[in-house]
Amino acid sequence: MANPLTTDFNGQEGTLAFWVQCLSSDANSGPSDWSLFHVRSVTTDGTFSLDVRVPDAGEAKPDALTIDYTEVGTDTDTITDSDFISSNWQMVAVTWSYADTDHEMRYYKNGALVTTATDIAEWTAGAPTTFEASIGPAYHDMSHMAIWDVALAASDIANIYAVGTAANAVTMDIDRGAYGASLRFYNPTVAKCYVTSLQIKGKRIKRYRESFTEVVDNTSRSRYGQSNMDWDMPYESDPAFAALFANWLLTKVSDPLSKIESLQFTANASSAIFKQALVLEPGDRVSVQEDQTGLNAAFHIAGIEYQLADADNMQVTLYLVAADQSAAWNIGSAGFSEIGTTTFLAL
Repeated sequence: MANPLTTDFNGQEGTLAFWVQCLSSDANSGPSDWSLFHVRSVTTDGTFSLDVRVPDAGEAKPDALTIDYTEVGTDTDTITDSDFISSNWQMVAVTWSYADTDHEMRYYKNGALVTTATDIAEWTAGAPTTFEASIGPAYHDMSHMAIWDVALAASDIANIYAVGTAANAVTMDIDRGAYGASLRFYNPTVAKCYVTSLQIKGKRIKRYRESFTEVVDNTSRSRYGQSNMDWDMPYESDPAFAALFANWLLTKVSDPLSKIESLQFTANASSAIFKQALVLEPGDRVSVQEDQTGLNAAFHIAGIEYQLADADNMQVTLYLVAADQSAAWNIGSAGFSEIGTTTFLAL
């Protein structure tokens, strides 16, 4: 891929560093290398490349790391770490310097120098006609890759590793409360660590002032006795809403629903009753009043049964379900349209 390194990368002086973790403790058993880093520069003086790779199974010990610094067709300097594959994160660093007296390339693992190669080729410093750089493909996770145009000192490599491992050692404690959060960072190392990004997300929790409303139905209390009902609404603070809800709730519980399953009557007792019996349908809402028990309630017809005992006697049975007294509003109809008594404004 094209890369702005074409103007900054000097093959005669440089440092490459990155963190790498193999996704498995198994070595490379495939026919192709695992490429961790590759850079290739074509100049008028030749082709030069730097490759950091895990070789295929047929080339070398399969859990090795190989670093090739090459002037193609002329010279290749190779460093091999014969025991590299690990499921732990490791830091790899490579420095090279043709200006050094011995023309050295050095390989560091986890901040410590492992191997040094000498007499590396003289990589042309001029601007290349072709330049490519790539990372992967490899069966590894890679992170924090950086390139310098100078050969860093061993102390610099050790310090970069110390800072990286310190970041893994730093711990954070968080205390979450209703109105905020407190964070504490603990760094048990002597290395400096920096927080580059911090974000806390959560649902907003509001503080509500309590709103209390009480309503009483004296008629219900005298007829059925006193019964208290508390309804807790912790996230509602509007006093107007509390009053409306309390009134609506009172209508739901002040009169116990009558448990009538069916009602039977003789339809031809009068022409009016007979006509009414014929027009009733399931789903109709009817009022039932009975003086002896004091029943005065609304019901829905769930089913109708007609029986003809003889030519002049028709028995009608209505199968009933108690209706909610405040569920229907029939304007102008007594028992269904009194604001504040049988009908309440919507919540």
